[in-house]
Amino acid sequence: MVINAGDCSANDAANPLLTDSYYQNNTHFGMFTLMVRPIPRLTTRVGYSATTTPRYFHANDVTLSLKYAF
Repeated sequence: MVINAGDCSANDAANPLLTDSYYQNNTHFGMFTLMVRPIPRLTTRVGYSATTTPRYFHANDVTLSLKYAF
């Protein structure tokens, strides 16, 4: 709970909720699909996909950032 935070709609320099920050996220995605049709009435599809992102960093609780990877 933040006490005396001020108004977030105004650019108040004394407001602890208004901080300079930026967001950067690098996501890697890959997939493949294989379709085999040995006879005209039989089709088999096999596929796989993977997505990786860096670990989430929680500035207020460092131990929380070590627990989760998305």
